[in-house]
Amino acid sequence: MRLRGGRPTLRASIITTGIEAMKPNKIRPGCRLALAVAILFVGAASADEGSATPAVSAPPPGRHGFPFMSTSTDLAASHYVEQEFLFSGTAQAFINTGELGADGRWDAVPNPGITAAYTSRMLVRRPADPARFNGTVIVEWLNVTAGWDMGFDWAWAREELIDAGYAWVGVTAQHIGALALQDWEEGPGDRYASIFHPGDGFSYDIYSQAGRAIRHPRSGGPKPLGELTGRIKAVVADGESQSSYLLFTYYNAIHPSARVYDGFLLHGTGFGYPLSWGLADAWGNPIPDGVPATDWVDVAYPAGLRTDSKTPVMVVQAESDLSDFISGGGRGLHQQPDSKSLRIWEIAGTAHFDDLVMTRSQLDIDKTLPGMPPLGCNAPPVNPGRTQAYALRAAISALNRWVRFGMAPLAAPRLDVNVPDDDFVTFNLDPATGIVKGGLRLPEIAVPVATSSGIRADNAMDPPDSCFYQFGTYDPWNRDGDSWDGQAGLDVSPTPEPDLQVLYPSHADYVREVAAAALKSTLRGHLRPRDALEVVRDAVKSGTP
Repeated sequence: MRLRGGRPTLRASIITTGIEAMKPNKIRPGCRLALAVAILFVGAASADEGSATPAVSAPPPGRHGFPFMSTSTDLAASHYVEQEFLFSGTAQAFINTGELGADGRWDAVPNPGITAAYTSRMLVRRPADPARFNGTVIVEWLNVTAGWDMGFDWAWAREELIDAGYAWVGVTAQHIGALALQDWEEGPGDRYASIFHPGDGFSYDIYSQAGRAIRHPRSGGPKPLGELTGRIKAVVADGESQSSYLLFTYYNAIHPSARVYDGFLLHGTGFGYPLSWGLADAWGNPIPDGVPATDWVDVAYPAGLRTDSKTPVMVVQAESDLSDFISGGGRGLHQQPDSKSLRIWEIAGTAHFDDLVMTRSQLDIDKTLPGMPPLGCNAPPVNPGRTQAYALRAAISALNRWVRFGMAPLAAPRLDVNVPDDDFVTFNLDPATGIVKGGLRLPEIAVPVATSSGIRADNAMDPPDSCFYQFGTYDPWNRDGDSWDGQAGLDVSPTPEPDLQVLYPSHADYVREVAAAALKSTLRGHLRPRDALEVVRDAVKSGTP
């Protein structure tokens, strides 16, 4: 059955998409046989035309002289380089040949005769020295919830990516992201004058072609990974939030035949986006002139990830990602067990977005779009985000070992939630701390000094508040000394708050407990050694209690 309000609404920090208002156009059962016959005659030609390796070129310098959302990180200090490439080809749209049901075994084929030319771009950050490259490329489907490209997983995990020698590639896969590029530079010398996106029905194949261009660039043309190309051992698909919804569908429906990516990292996901779109994008933009129209083909919700694939997929969920107000992961993925190809980590005390990722992302926004006001939230403070960053970095490392060497990550406990059929998902909290029970518990949650939450305690509010439902809350235990303490709907800590002096009689006791939790998490592969040392150093400097 459908919940109140249907599928989880995408609560953007700046805009709210209109997907829920769109109605899916289903393929009539009587058309299936005709479709299958047509595919036999024209499908092969369409697939060859749409799935070829695209042409790669370097963009002109443009008016700004740097790529859109170029990183503010000092890459040179880490001996990394950033380069941008355009890639062009002919993309195909897809159609289903069977039910797109709850089991995730979604059979899709190229939509006969529905192809379109495109030009998009990829942003590459890689080691300058080939000897530092670890052989794995993380290809992030750039998130466009804000209306333009953002590489959120780069922001959370850049320490792991740089220190371990990964190459990172951000791909403009969606229509609204392409429009933002065109809006950013206009007039003579436009860096993105050649950019053209036919609509999100073609985004899946554009993303496939980006992967092909990275691994097997055309002879004689630029190589996105340069001299690292011959050293590539694995190419991993990655997406966060809105991008992960598209990768959810990609893994279930496109990957079985495309076979471009060696592994998948889905961060903050819970359902799949449509296989085919009746518009150019979720913002309601029309399909561009000259591009063949496509039907709306929705997918099941709730649904899981298919279990018949051998390709590893790692799902990293913040606490709030299980909420029906955010990613809806509690309704499908939370109830799907781990398997030979699937690991799901649900991270206690974390939020869909948080202070760390938004602070870092704001620096890139300030460079590219100066004057854009930051998103502000009222008290209490939003979730700080370090725990989620640590978990994501560990997940990247674990997935890389899985993909490269067949070493599957250890499982993690799931969060303690209630999933009723006819009401919202709710979270079971520890009454002593106000922190959710269960889940993967890194040191800042296992040895707490504050109530760190991914979602507001009274989580049935309607409409949901973006600050609490996307950015979570953080309430330090300071003997109820904050202005919001004791206020219903704002205070997430117990009253009275836990006494740190009772929990940790001495500073040495606190440091000892943090160190033990960090060691345990590191041995289980849930925390990287570098981050474990940082956690312990911070505990030493904290002066707690």
